[in-house]
Amino acid sequence: MVHIQDIFKSMDIEGKIDYSKLNHKQKKALRNIIECKTEAMGFNTDVCECCGHTEIHYNSCKNPNCPECGSVDKEIWIHKQERFTLNVNYFHVVFTIPNELNVLCLIDPKFMYKVLF
Repeated sequence: MVHIQDIFKSMDIEGKIDYSKLNHKQKKALRNIIECKTEAMGFNTDVCECCGHTEIHYNSCKNPNCPECGSVDKEIWIHKQERFTLNVNYFHVVFTIPNELNVLCLIDPKFMYKVLF
C-alpha cells in the first residue's frame, strides 16, 4: 500500500516539489508529513529487562494535516466538540469569494466575516 508520505518523499527526492510556491505553513506541513515517524522526528526505545531486546519507536509529527497522526487528534477534537452542537438539522454551506477579496480576509478576517454574515 502506498501512503501519502511515500509519494511526498519520492517527489521531494526527485525535486518535483517547488518549495518557492508554498507558504510557511504548507512547507512545515509537507516537511512534517515527510519526516513523520522517522529518525528526523526523534525516537524512544523500549528495552526488555529479561532478554535485553530493544525496540525503537519513532515520534510522530503531530501536525494536524498529517494523515498518519494528525487525523487521530482531529477526530478526537471533533468528538469532543459534538457535545456543544444543537440537536437540529442544519446545512453546511461553502462558498467562494472573489480572489480580489482574499487580501482583505488576511488583513482583517473578523471584519470580513462580519460583512459576509
